[in-house]
Amino acid sequence: MNEDLFKNNNQNGEDLANANIQNDEKNLKLNDKNSDKNLAKKIAKMSFEEALSRLDKIVEILSSQKNNLEDMILLYEEAKNLKDHCNKRLGEAKMKIENINKNQE
Repeated sequence: MNEDLFKNNNQNGEDLANANIQNDEKNLKLNDKNSDKNLAKKIAKMSFEEALSRLDKIVEILSSQKNNLEDMILLYEEAKNLKDHCNKRLGEAKMKIENINKNQE
């Protein structure tokens, strides 16, 4: 009987530990999503020059290989978002120049 009680308590402890791990994973995913949204908002507010400067810094950091893998992945993701932002800003500038040229003809 004591053995059954011990097994039940041990199983309950394992279940609780597994539930805590699952909650931690859910919280990390939520934090990652919030971080992604905050990063996207921050990048959207950047000028082309600011984004390009940050992109240069990230390339320098990644080239040094002094960060752990997880940090490097996050920096790579930020760099991709910055590159996309710069391409968008360049596309907008190109359209403005084309409109100016059309209006002058």
